[in-house]
Amino acid sequence: MFTQETARRLAKLERIVLICGRYEGVDERVAEYLATEEISVGDYVLSGGELPAAVVLDAVTRLQPGALGNDASTENESFRKLETDDSISMAGNSHLRKARLLLDYPHYTRPAEYRGWKCRMS
Repeated sequence: MFTQETARRLAKLERIVLICGRYEGVDERVAEYLATEEISVGDYVLSGGELPAAVVLDAVTRLQPGALGNDASTENESFRKLETDDSISMAGNSHLRKARLLLDYPHYTRPAEYRGWKCRMS
């Protein structure tokens, strides 16, 4: 399964060639003799491998120096393992406590109030 850790590993490689299957995949001989790794982005069916390849490409590219404009942007990623003393509140998020993963804290844009819904700033 493709993960952020897989993206970090691939980002260190000099080059990557992505072979995208269509419908039933690629010829088995390609997988057997040419491919060094098969990557899945999830347990669901798509018509082709182009969209998963774009997911991999984006996740890996953003880890390349200069891709985001500020190299520090990838240091504190929104997807990270939680530390046991993490100060971010997980109240009401039992699924996060079980997985010990966090997809970032809530983000708010303007206006500060919309349809009576106010930003919950701590």
